[in-house]
Amino acid sequence: MTINVPRPSALTSCASIDGDALGLTRIFDPDIQISQWRRPVDTLITRRLEAHLGVLGSGFRQTLSPGQTPDLHHWPAGPGREALADDLRLLADMLGELLDAPAIGLRMEIVRRAMCPRLHVDRVGVRMLCTYRGLGTEWVEDASVDRRFLGAASGGRPDEVSGLLRPGHRIESVPLFAVALLKGSLWQGNGGRGIVHRSPAVGEGPRAPVARDAGWPGWRCPVWRSIDGTGVSRLLAILAATLAGGLLSVCLAALVSVRLGERMSHQLLAFAAGVMLSAACLDILPEALEGFAGIAPAEPPAFHARQLFITLLAGILMFFGLERLALWRHAHPGGVHGDEWQRDERARSVAPLILIGDAFHNFVDGVLIAAAFQVPDDLMW
Repeated sequence: MTINVPRPSALTSCASIDGDALGLTRIFDPDIQISQWRRPVDTLITRRLEAHLGVLGSGFRQTLSPGQTPDLHHWPAGPGREALADDLRLLADMLGELLDAPAIGLRMEIVRRAMCPRLHVDRVGVRMLCTYRGLGTEWVEDASVDRRFLGAASGGRPDEVSGLLRPGHRIESVPLFAVALLKGSLWQGNGGRGIVHRSPAVGEGPRAPVARDAGWPGWRCPVWRSIDGTGVSRLLAILAATLAGGLLSVCLAALVSVRLGERMSHQLLAFAAGVMLSAACLDILPEALEGFAGIAPAEPPAFHARQLFITLLAGILMFFGLERLALWRHAHPGGVHGDEWQRDERARSVAPLILIGDAFHNFVDGVLIAAAFQVPDDLMW
């Protein structure tokens, strides 16, 4: 495939929109942050997706060499499957030639809720997106955003009220089957820029977006997690990260207990409780309220707050009950009195509580580590 000078396209301040694939090359223009090739919908593919979407589960990830067709063996055979495989190969080859990349990381997601509902900029060079089912990616013109309020600077507030979107802004979207090249903040000379975009609401039924990233020797694709497509290497990485975190916490706990002993245990316990309460009240609970609003926007805010604090109260009562149960006092055995019995009884009663709490804590840690390995690297920043 040879791509020459692009044909004239419809231009805005940061976008190029064309009905020809050659229009994608406008992404090399320093002022262009998103270029689109708007093409007709392939009904053969859409009908196949509608009929067999459940077979794909949550999607798949593969790395493709030039000319390599994605492996869709888990999908029922038929014309629609071959058409989708050919289209995935075609677009991967286009991206590889545009960026002179020997490998392309491909990720197809079956999305049942918005993956990235907040406006953001990807920490990549250039990413190719194409949605085969549902609504396409939403994006905003450079002149319509105040980048000072991107990410954490928004204070957790929705995009529409955080100050990020300027008055008179307009949310654009990439049409179904259109191919878009999105320039990120890591593109050479593009620091502090990059197209501001987000995932749309899912609407009726799941979305099926496909992301592609270019790669070179020694590179690990941001959307790629498993070399063989079975998830084996991802599982090993999750287990290794969990084991490393567990060993590190044990070593730190042993160091603190040996050096400080009982003389600082009460102060450390109070400090840890304060840190946990601060994290919960200042970060986790506000984010949970925002998440509730995104999942069920039709419900009033008071409903979301009530549900959240009912859950919080139930958690506090559950752990209070566990503590009372573990610290339950029985009549001390005959012949054992005084401080020595009190210390022995206290150690025996606290041990089950520590084991229960540590087991629950480690379980949640494992869930969070596994979840972290399921998302693209650029979402971590």
